Amino acid sequence: APGTINRELNLMRHAFSMAVKEWEWVKDNPVKRVSMEKEPPGRLRYLTDEEFERLFNACNGWLKPIVLVARHTGMRRENILSLKWNQVDLSRRIILLEHTKNNERLGIPLNDTLTELFRRLSKVRHIRSPYVFSRSDGKRYVEIKRAFQKALKIAEIENFRFHDLRHCFASSLVQRGVDLYKVQRLLGHKDNRMTQRYAHLAPENLRDAVLILDRKEEKISTNLAQ
Repeated sequence: APGTINRELNLMRHAFSMAVKEWEWVKDNPVKRVSMEKEPPGRLRYLTDEEFERLFNACNGWLKPIVLVARHTGMRRENILSLKWNQVDLSRRIILLEHTKNNERLGIPLNDTLTELFRRLSKVRHIRSPYVFSRSDGKRYVEIKRAFQKALKIAEIENFRFHDLRHCFASSLVQRGVDLYKVQRLLGHKDNRMTQRYAHLAPENLRDAVLILDRKEEKISTNLAQ
């Protein structure tokens, strides 16, 4: 598949770059001259507000806050399940992720919904566990797939994965007029290529740009009318 070929080419390109710059084993990176394969658009599945409400209501009690955090932050599953209380700053209303998929620090602001959620969770937290979401023995949740799939079945939602809640977060922001740069920053994307997949969800957000021409061409339009 094109994606597999591109990942292997990227790995080879990085290996040769190390050999050239760090180890001085070779003088040239031949992989730079190899063209990348054209990949199909990435998967984009998100829920309507009504579908998400059905899913949320179908979740077990311990799963509901996990799903809510995913929906309101766009965080990946592993970042949510490994989240510790020392990463949640309620006074500044922010979650600080030290290690993301891109190995970069990321600060995620909390809205009113999540601020209230974390305040309630902090009052009933496990006294010996550092994790925000922990089992009765204080250990973190490792696998939630079975419980999530059960909730999807009850809610009668098909072709949906936990990671798609990240798409729900991004698509909702774009559809409500948030610009793609802010969405990119919130998702922790290094560049805008991944974020561009959401651009088509709100073409009406570009209307302000073309409306500027109305003011410029007002006289011309009037003359044509005469």
